Amino acid sequence: MTKDQAVVISALEEDLLTLLYQCSLYGLEFVNAIKEASGGTRELGLGSLYPTLARLEKNKLVTYRWGDEQIGPRRKYYDITPFGRAILENTWRFRRALLESPVETESETFNPENESVIRKAQSLPSAISQK
Repeated sequence: MTKDQAVVISALEEDLLTLLYQCSLYGLEFVNAIKEASGGTRELGLGSLYPTLARLEKNKLVTYRWGDEQIGPRRKYYDITPFGRAILENTWRFRRALLESPVETESETFNPENESVIRKAQSLPSAISQK
């Protein structure tokens, strides 16, 4: 992939592509996987899921196929495309580079033993109540 092919994906798109990285899923499986992976702290609504999957499909990052269920409604199974896999892996490389990148800042870094930071934090409740 060249620089002019770089595609930026949203956090939700990254989550969905990550789920598809090793297996095919249908709608409710995405919802359950997000909830389970987050320990119940994140929920994915169908109103967010299906427009995001449609956008991923439009951008050629996923494809779908209809299941052959004999009982109940037919399910639409999603798969990551080779292009989607490349975009996701590029996003992962970017995240890794961010984590490994030294960050230099002039601002005061929080250190629990730094008394000036502690004094500033302790004075916040009184400063807020005076406003």
